[in-house]
Amino acid sequence: TSALQGPYAQDYLNWRDLSSANVGAPLGETWAAVDERARNVLESLEKQDRDALVIGHGCFIRAILAHAVMGLPSQHLRRFRLDNASFIVLSKTSSNWVVTGCNVRAIP
Repeated sequence: TSALQGPYAQDYLNWRDLSSANVGAPLGETWAAVDERARNVLESLEKQDRDALVIGHGCFIRAILAHAVMGLPSQHLRRFRLDNASFIVLSKTSSNWVVTGCNVRAIP
């Protein structure tokens, strides 16, 4: 393989480094900031006694999945596939969140 080159080569390598949540795209959020937003949304959803629809970009949806289901910082889900225009369905049980659909294209 050839060496990665270009003005954002080091930024990309930093982003791919799973050891740090304090990196992000140039002028973008860090993984830690996305995680904080995801935790806030989950806390809000847990207080409500109704269904909800959360819309966001792939990074944010991965952060929701990482925290809700896996209890991991979201940078560990960079390799998780989430197709464009698809969504993940989570259901809340009495004690935890459960993935009931992934890369869903139509409302179940």
